[in-house]
Amino acid sequence: MRWVSPIDKPARLCHTEKNTERMAPTMIKIVAKAKVKPDCKEKFIELAKPLVAASQAEEGNIAYHLHESLEDPYTMAFIEFWKDQAAIDFHNATPHFTSICPQFDALFDGPMDVAHFVEVV
Repeated sequence: MRWVSPIDKPARLCHTEKNTERMAPTMIKIVAKAKVKPDCKEKFIELAKPLVAASQAEEGNIAYHLHESLEDPYTMAFIEFWKDQAAIDFHNATPHFTSICPQFDALFDGPMDVAHFVEVV
């Protein structure tokens, strides 16, 4: 399944003249982007609605939305903000994730690209 891309982010070190203590793990952002087949866009959006709603209700979720590209109306991206890796791991095992996400593959025109980000500045 293309959706799961677990990462194990260790706490970052903060080195300054006055501060060499270990920082707490940072919020993780995910951008999961795919091109949807033109004749499947509405079905994709309808399938995504309950996934978005249920994901937003999860305790470790900060934000979870489906976006459409301004350059290409068939390029869609889930942009997600999670409290930490444990919240992502919990999300990836939920019934809404494990039942809905596999249905997306047949609607995509190519693979989904999933990237994880942490804030650096």
